[in-house]
Amino acid sequence: MEAKVALILGELESNKDTIVADVLKVLEDYKVPYLIKIVNGNISLKDLKQYAQESYDNGVRVLIAGKRGAPSFSNEVAKHFNIPTIGLPMRSLNDENDIKEVFSVLQQTNEEAVANIALDGGTNAGLLAIQILGSHDATLQQRILEFKENLKNKIVAANKEVTKIQYPNKVN
Repeated sequence: MEAKVALILGELESNKDTIVADVLKVLEDYKVPYLIKIVNGNISLKDLKQYAQESYDNGVRVLIAGKRGAPSFSNEVAKHFNIPTIGLPMRSLNDENDIKEVFSVLQQTNEEAVANIALDGGTNAGLLAIQILGSHDATLQQRILEFKENLKNKIVAANKEVTKIQYPNKVN
């Protein structure tokens, strides 16, 4: 089985990291094979370039890259990959830096094409990867359409429930 998605992380604090778990849950739900690589200062640029080429040669077609507290990490990684890259900005463990993370993502340079998604948006990163792959895979495309139809049905049901709530000044 060939991996279709590569998840490149600057670190993995624990195997229970919820953001990473959100990405993996989507990939598992859609039965998309993936691989995970941890990259830090000990991995040279030469090693990363080699890994990028090997990943592509082995079927990887979408990259998700993220590192807590380092929103430019995805751009640095994307320089070595020639496939669609999804930037996963992750909140630092120091809450004071959260706004810095958001502004850093908004001010990415035009040097690398990276689709940055919501801060801590692991589910969104996984879904975008699935949609990119689905553009060339009819089975995935059908599952995406079913997912979106289910979302619509949940909203319709929620609106029906809301109309049942009665308050003196609430208008239905």
